[in-house]
Amino acid sequence: MGSGARRLHGEALEEIFHDRPVRRHPTAGALAAAIDRRGVEREPLETLVDARYRELVASPMDGKDALTWARDTGGWSGGRSTY
Repeated sequence: MGSGARRLHGEALEEIFHDRPVRRHPTAGALAAAIDRRGVEREPLETLVDARYRELVASPMDGKDALTWARDTGGWSGGRSTY
């Protein structure tokens, strides 16, 4: 996934969180519905998305990067698992 996909995600989040019409894209529509249904806040979602993009980098993570990734992915989703 390149910078174009990342830009698309950013633009879709802008539309969703600013109550603007969401583009006709299956992922954007599903994301908007999930955010609305679960009451997801923007900051933790963006942290999670950014951490997942790190998985696309070919170089291995060092210890600090791995801990940050673990906190920003599993830590956030684990805290939301009561839904």
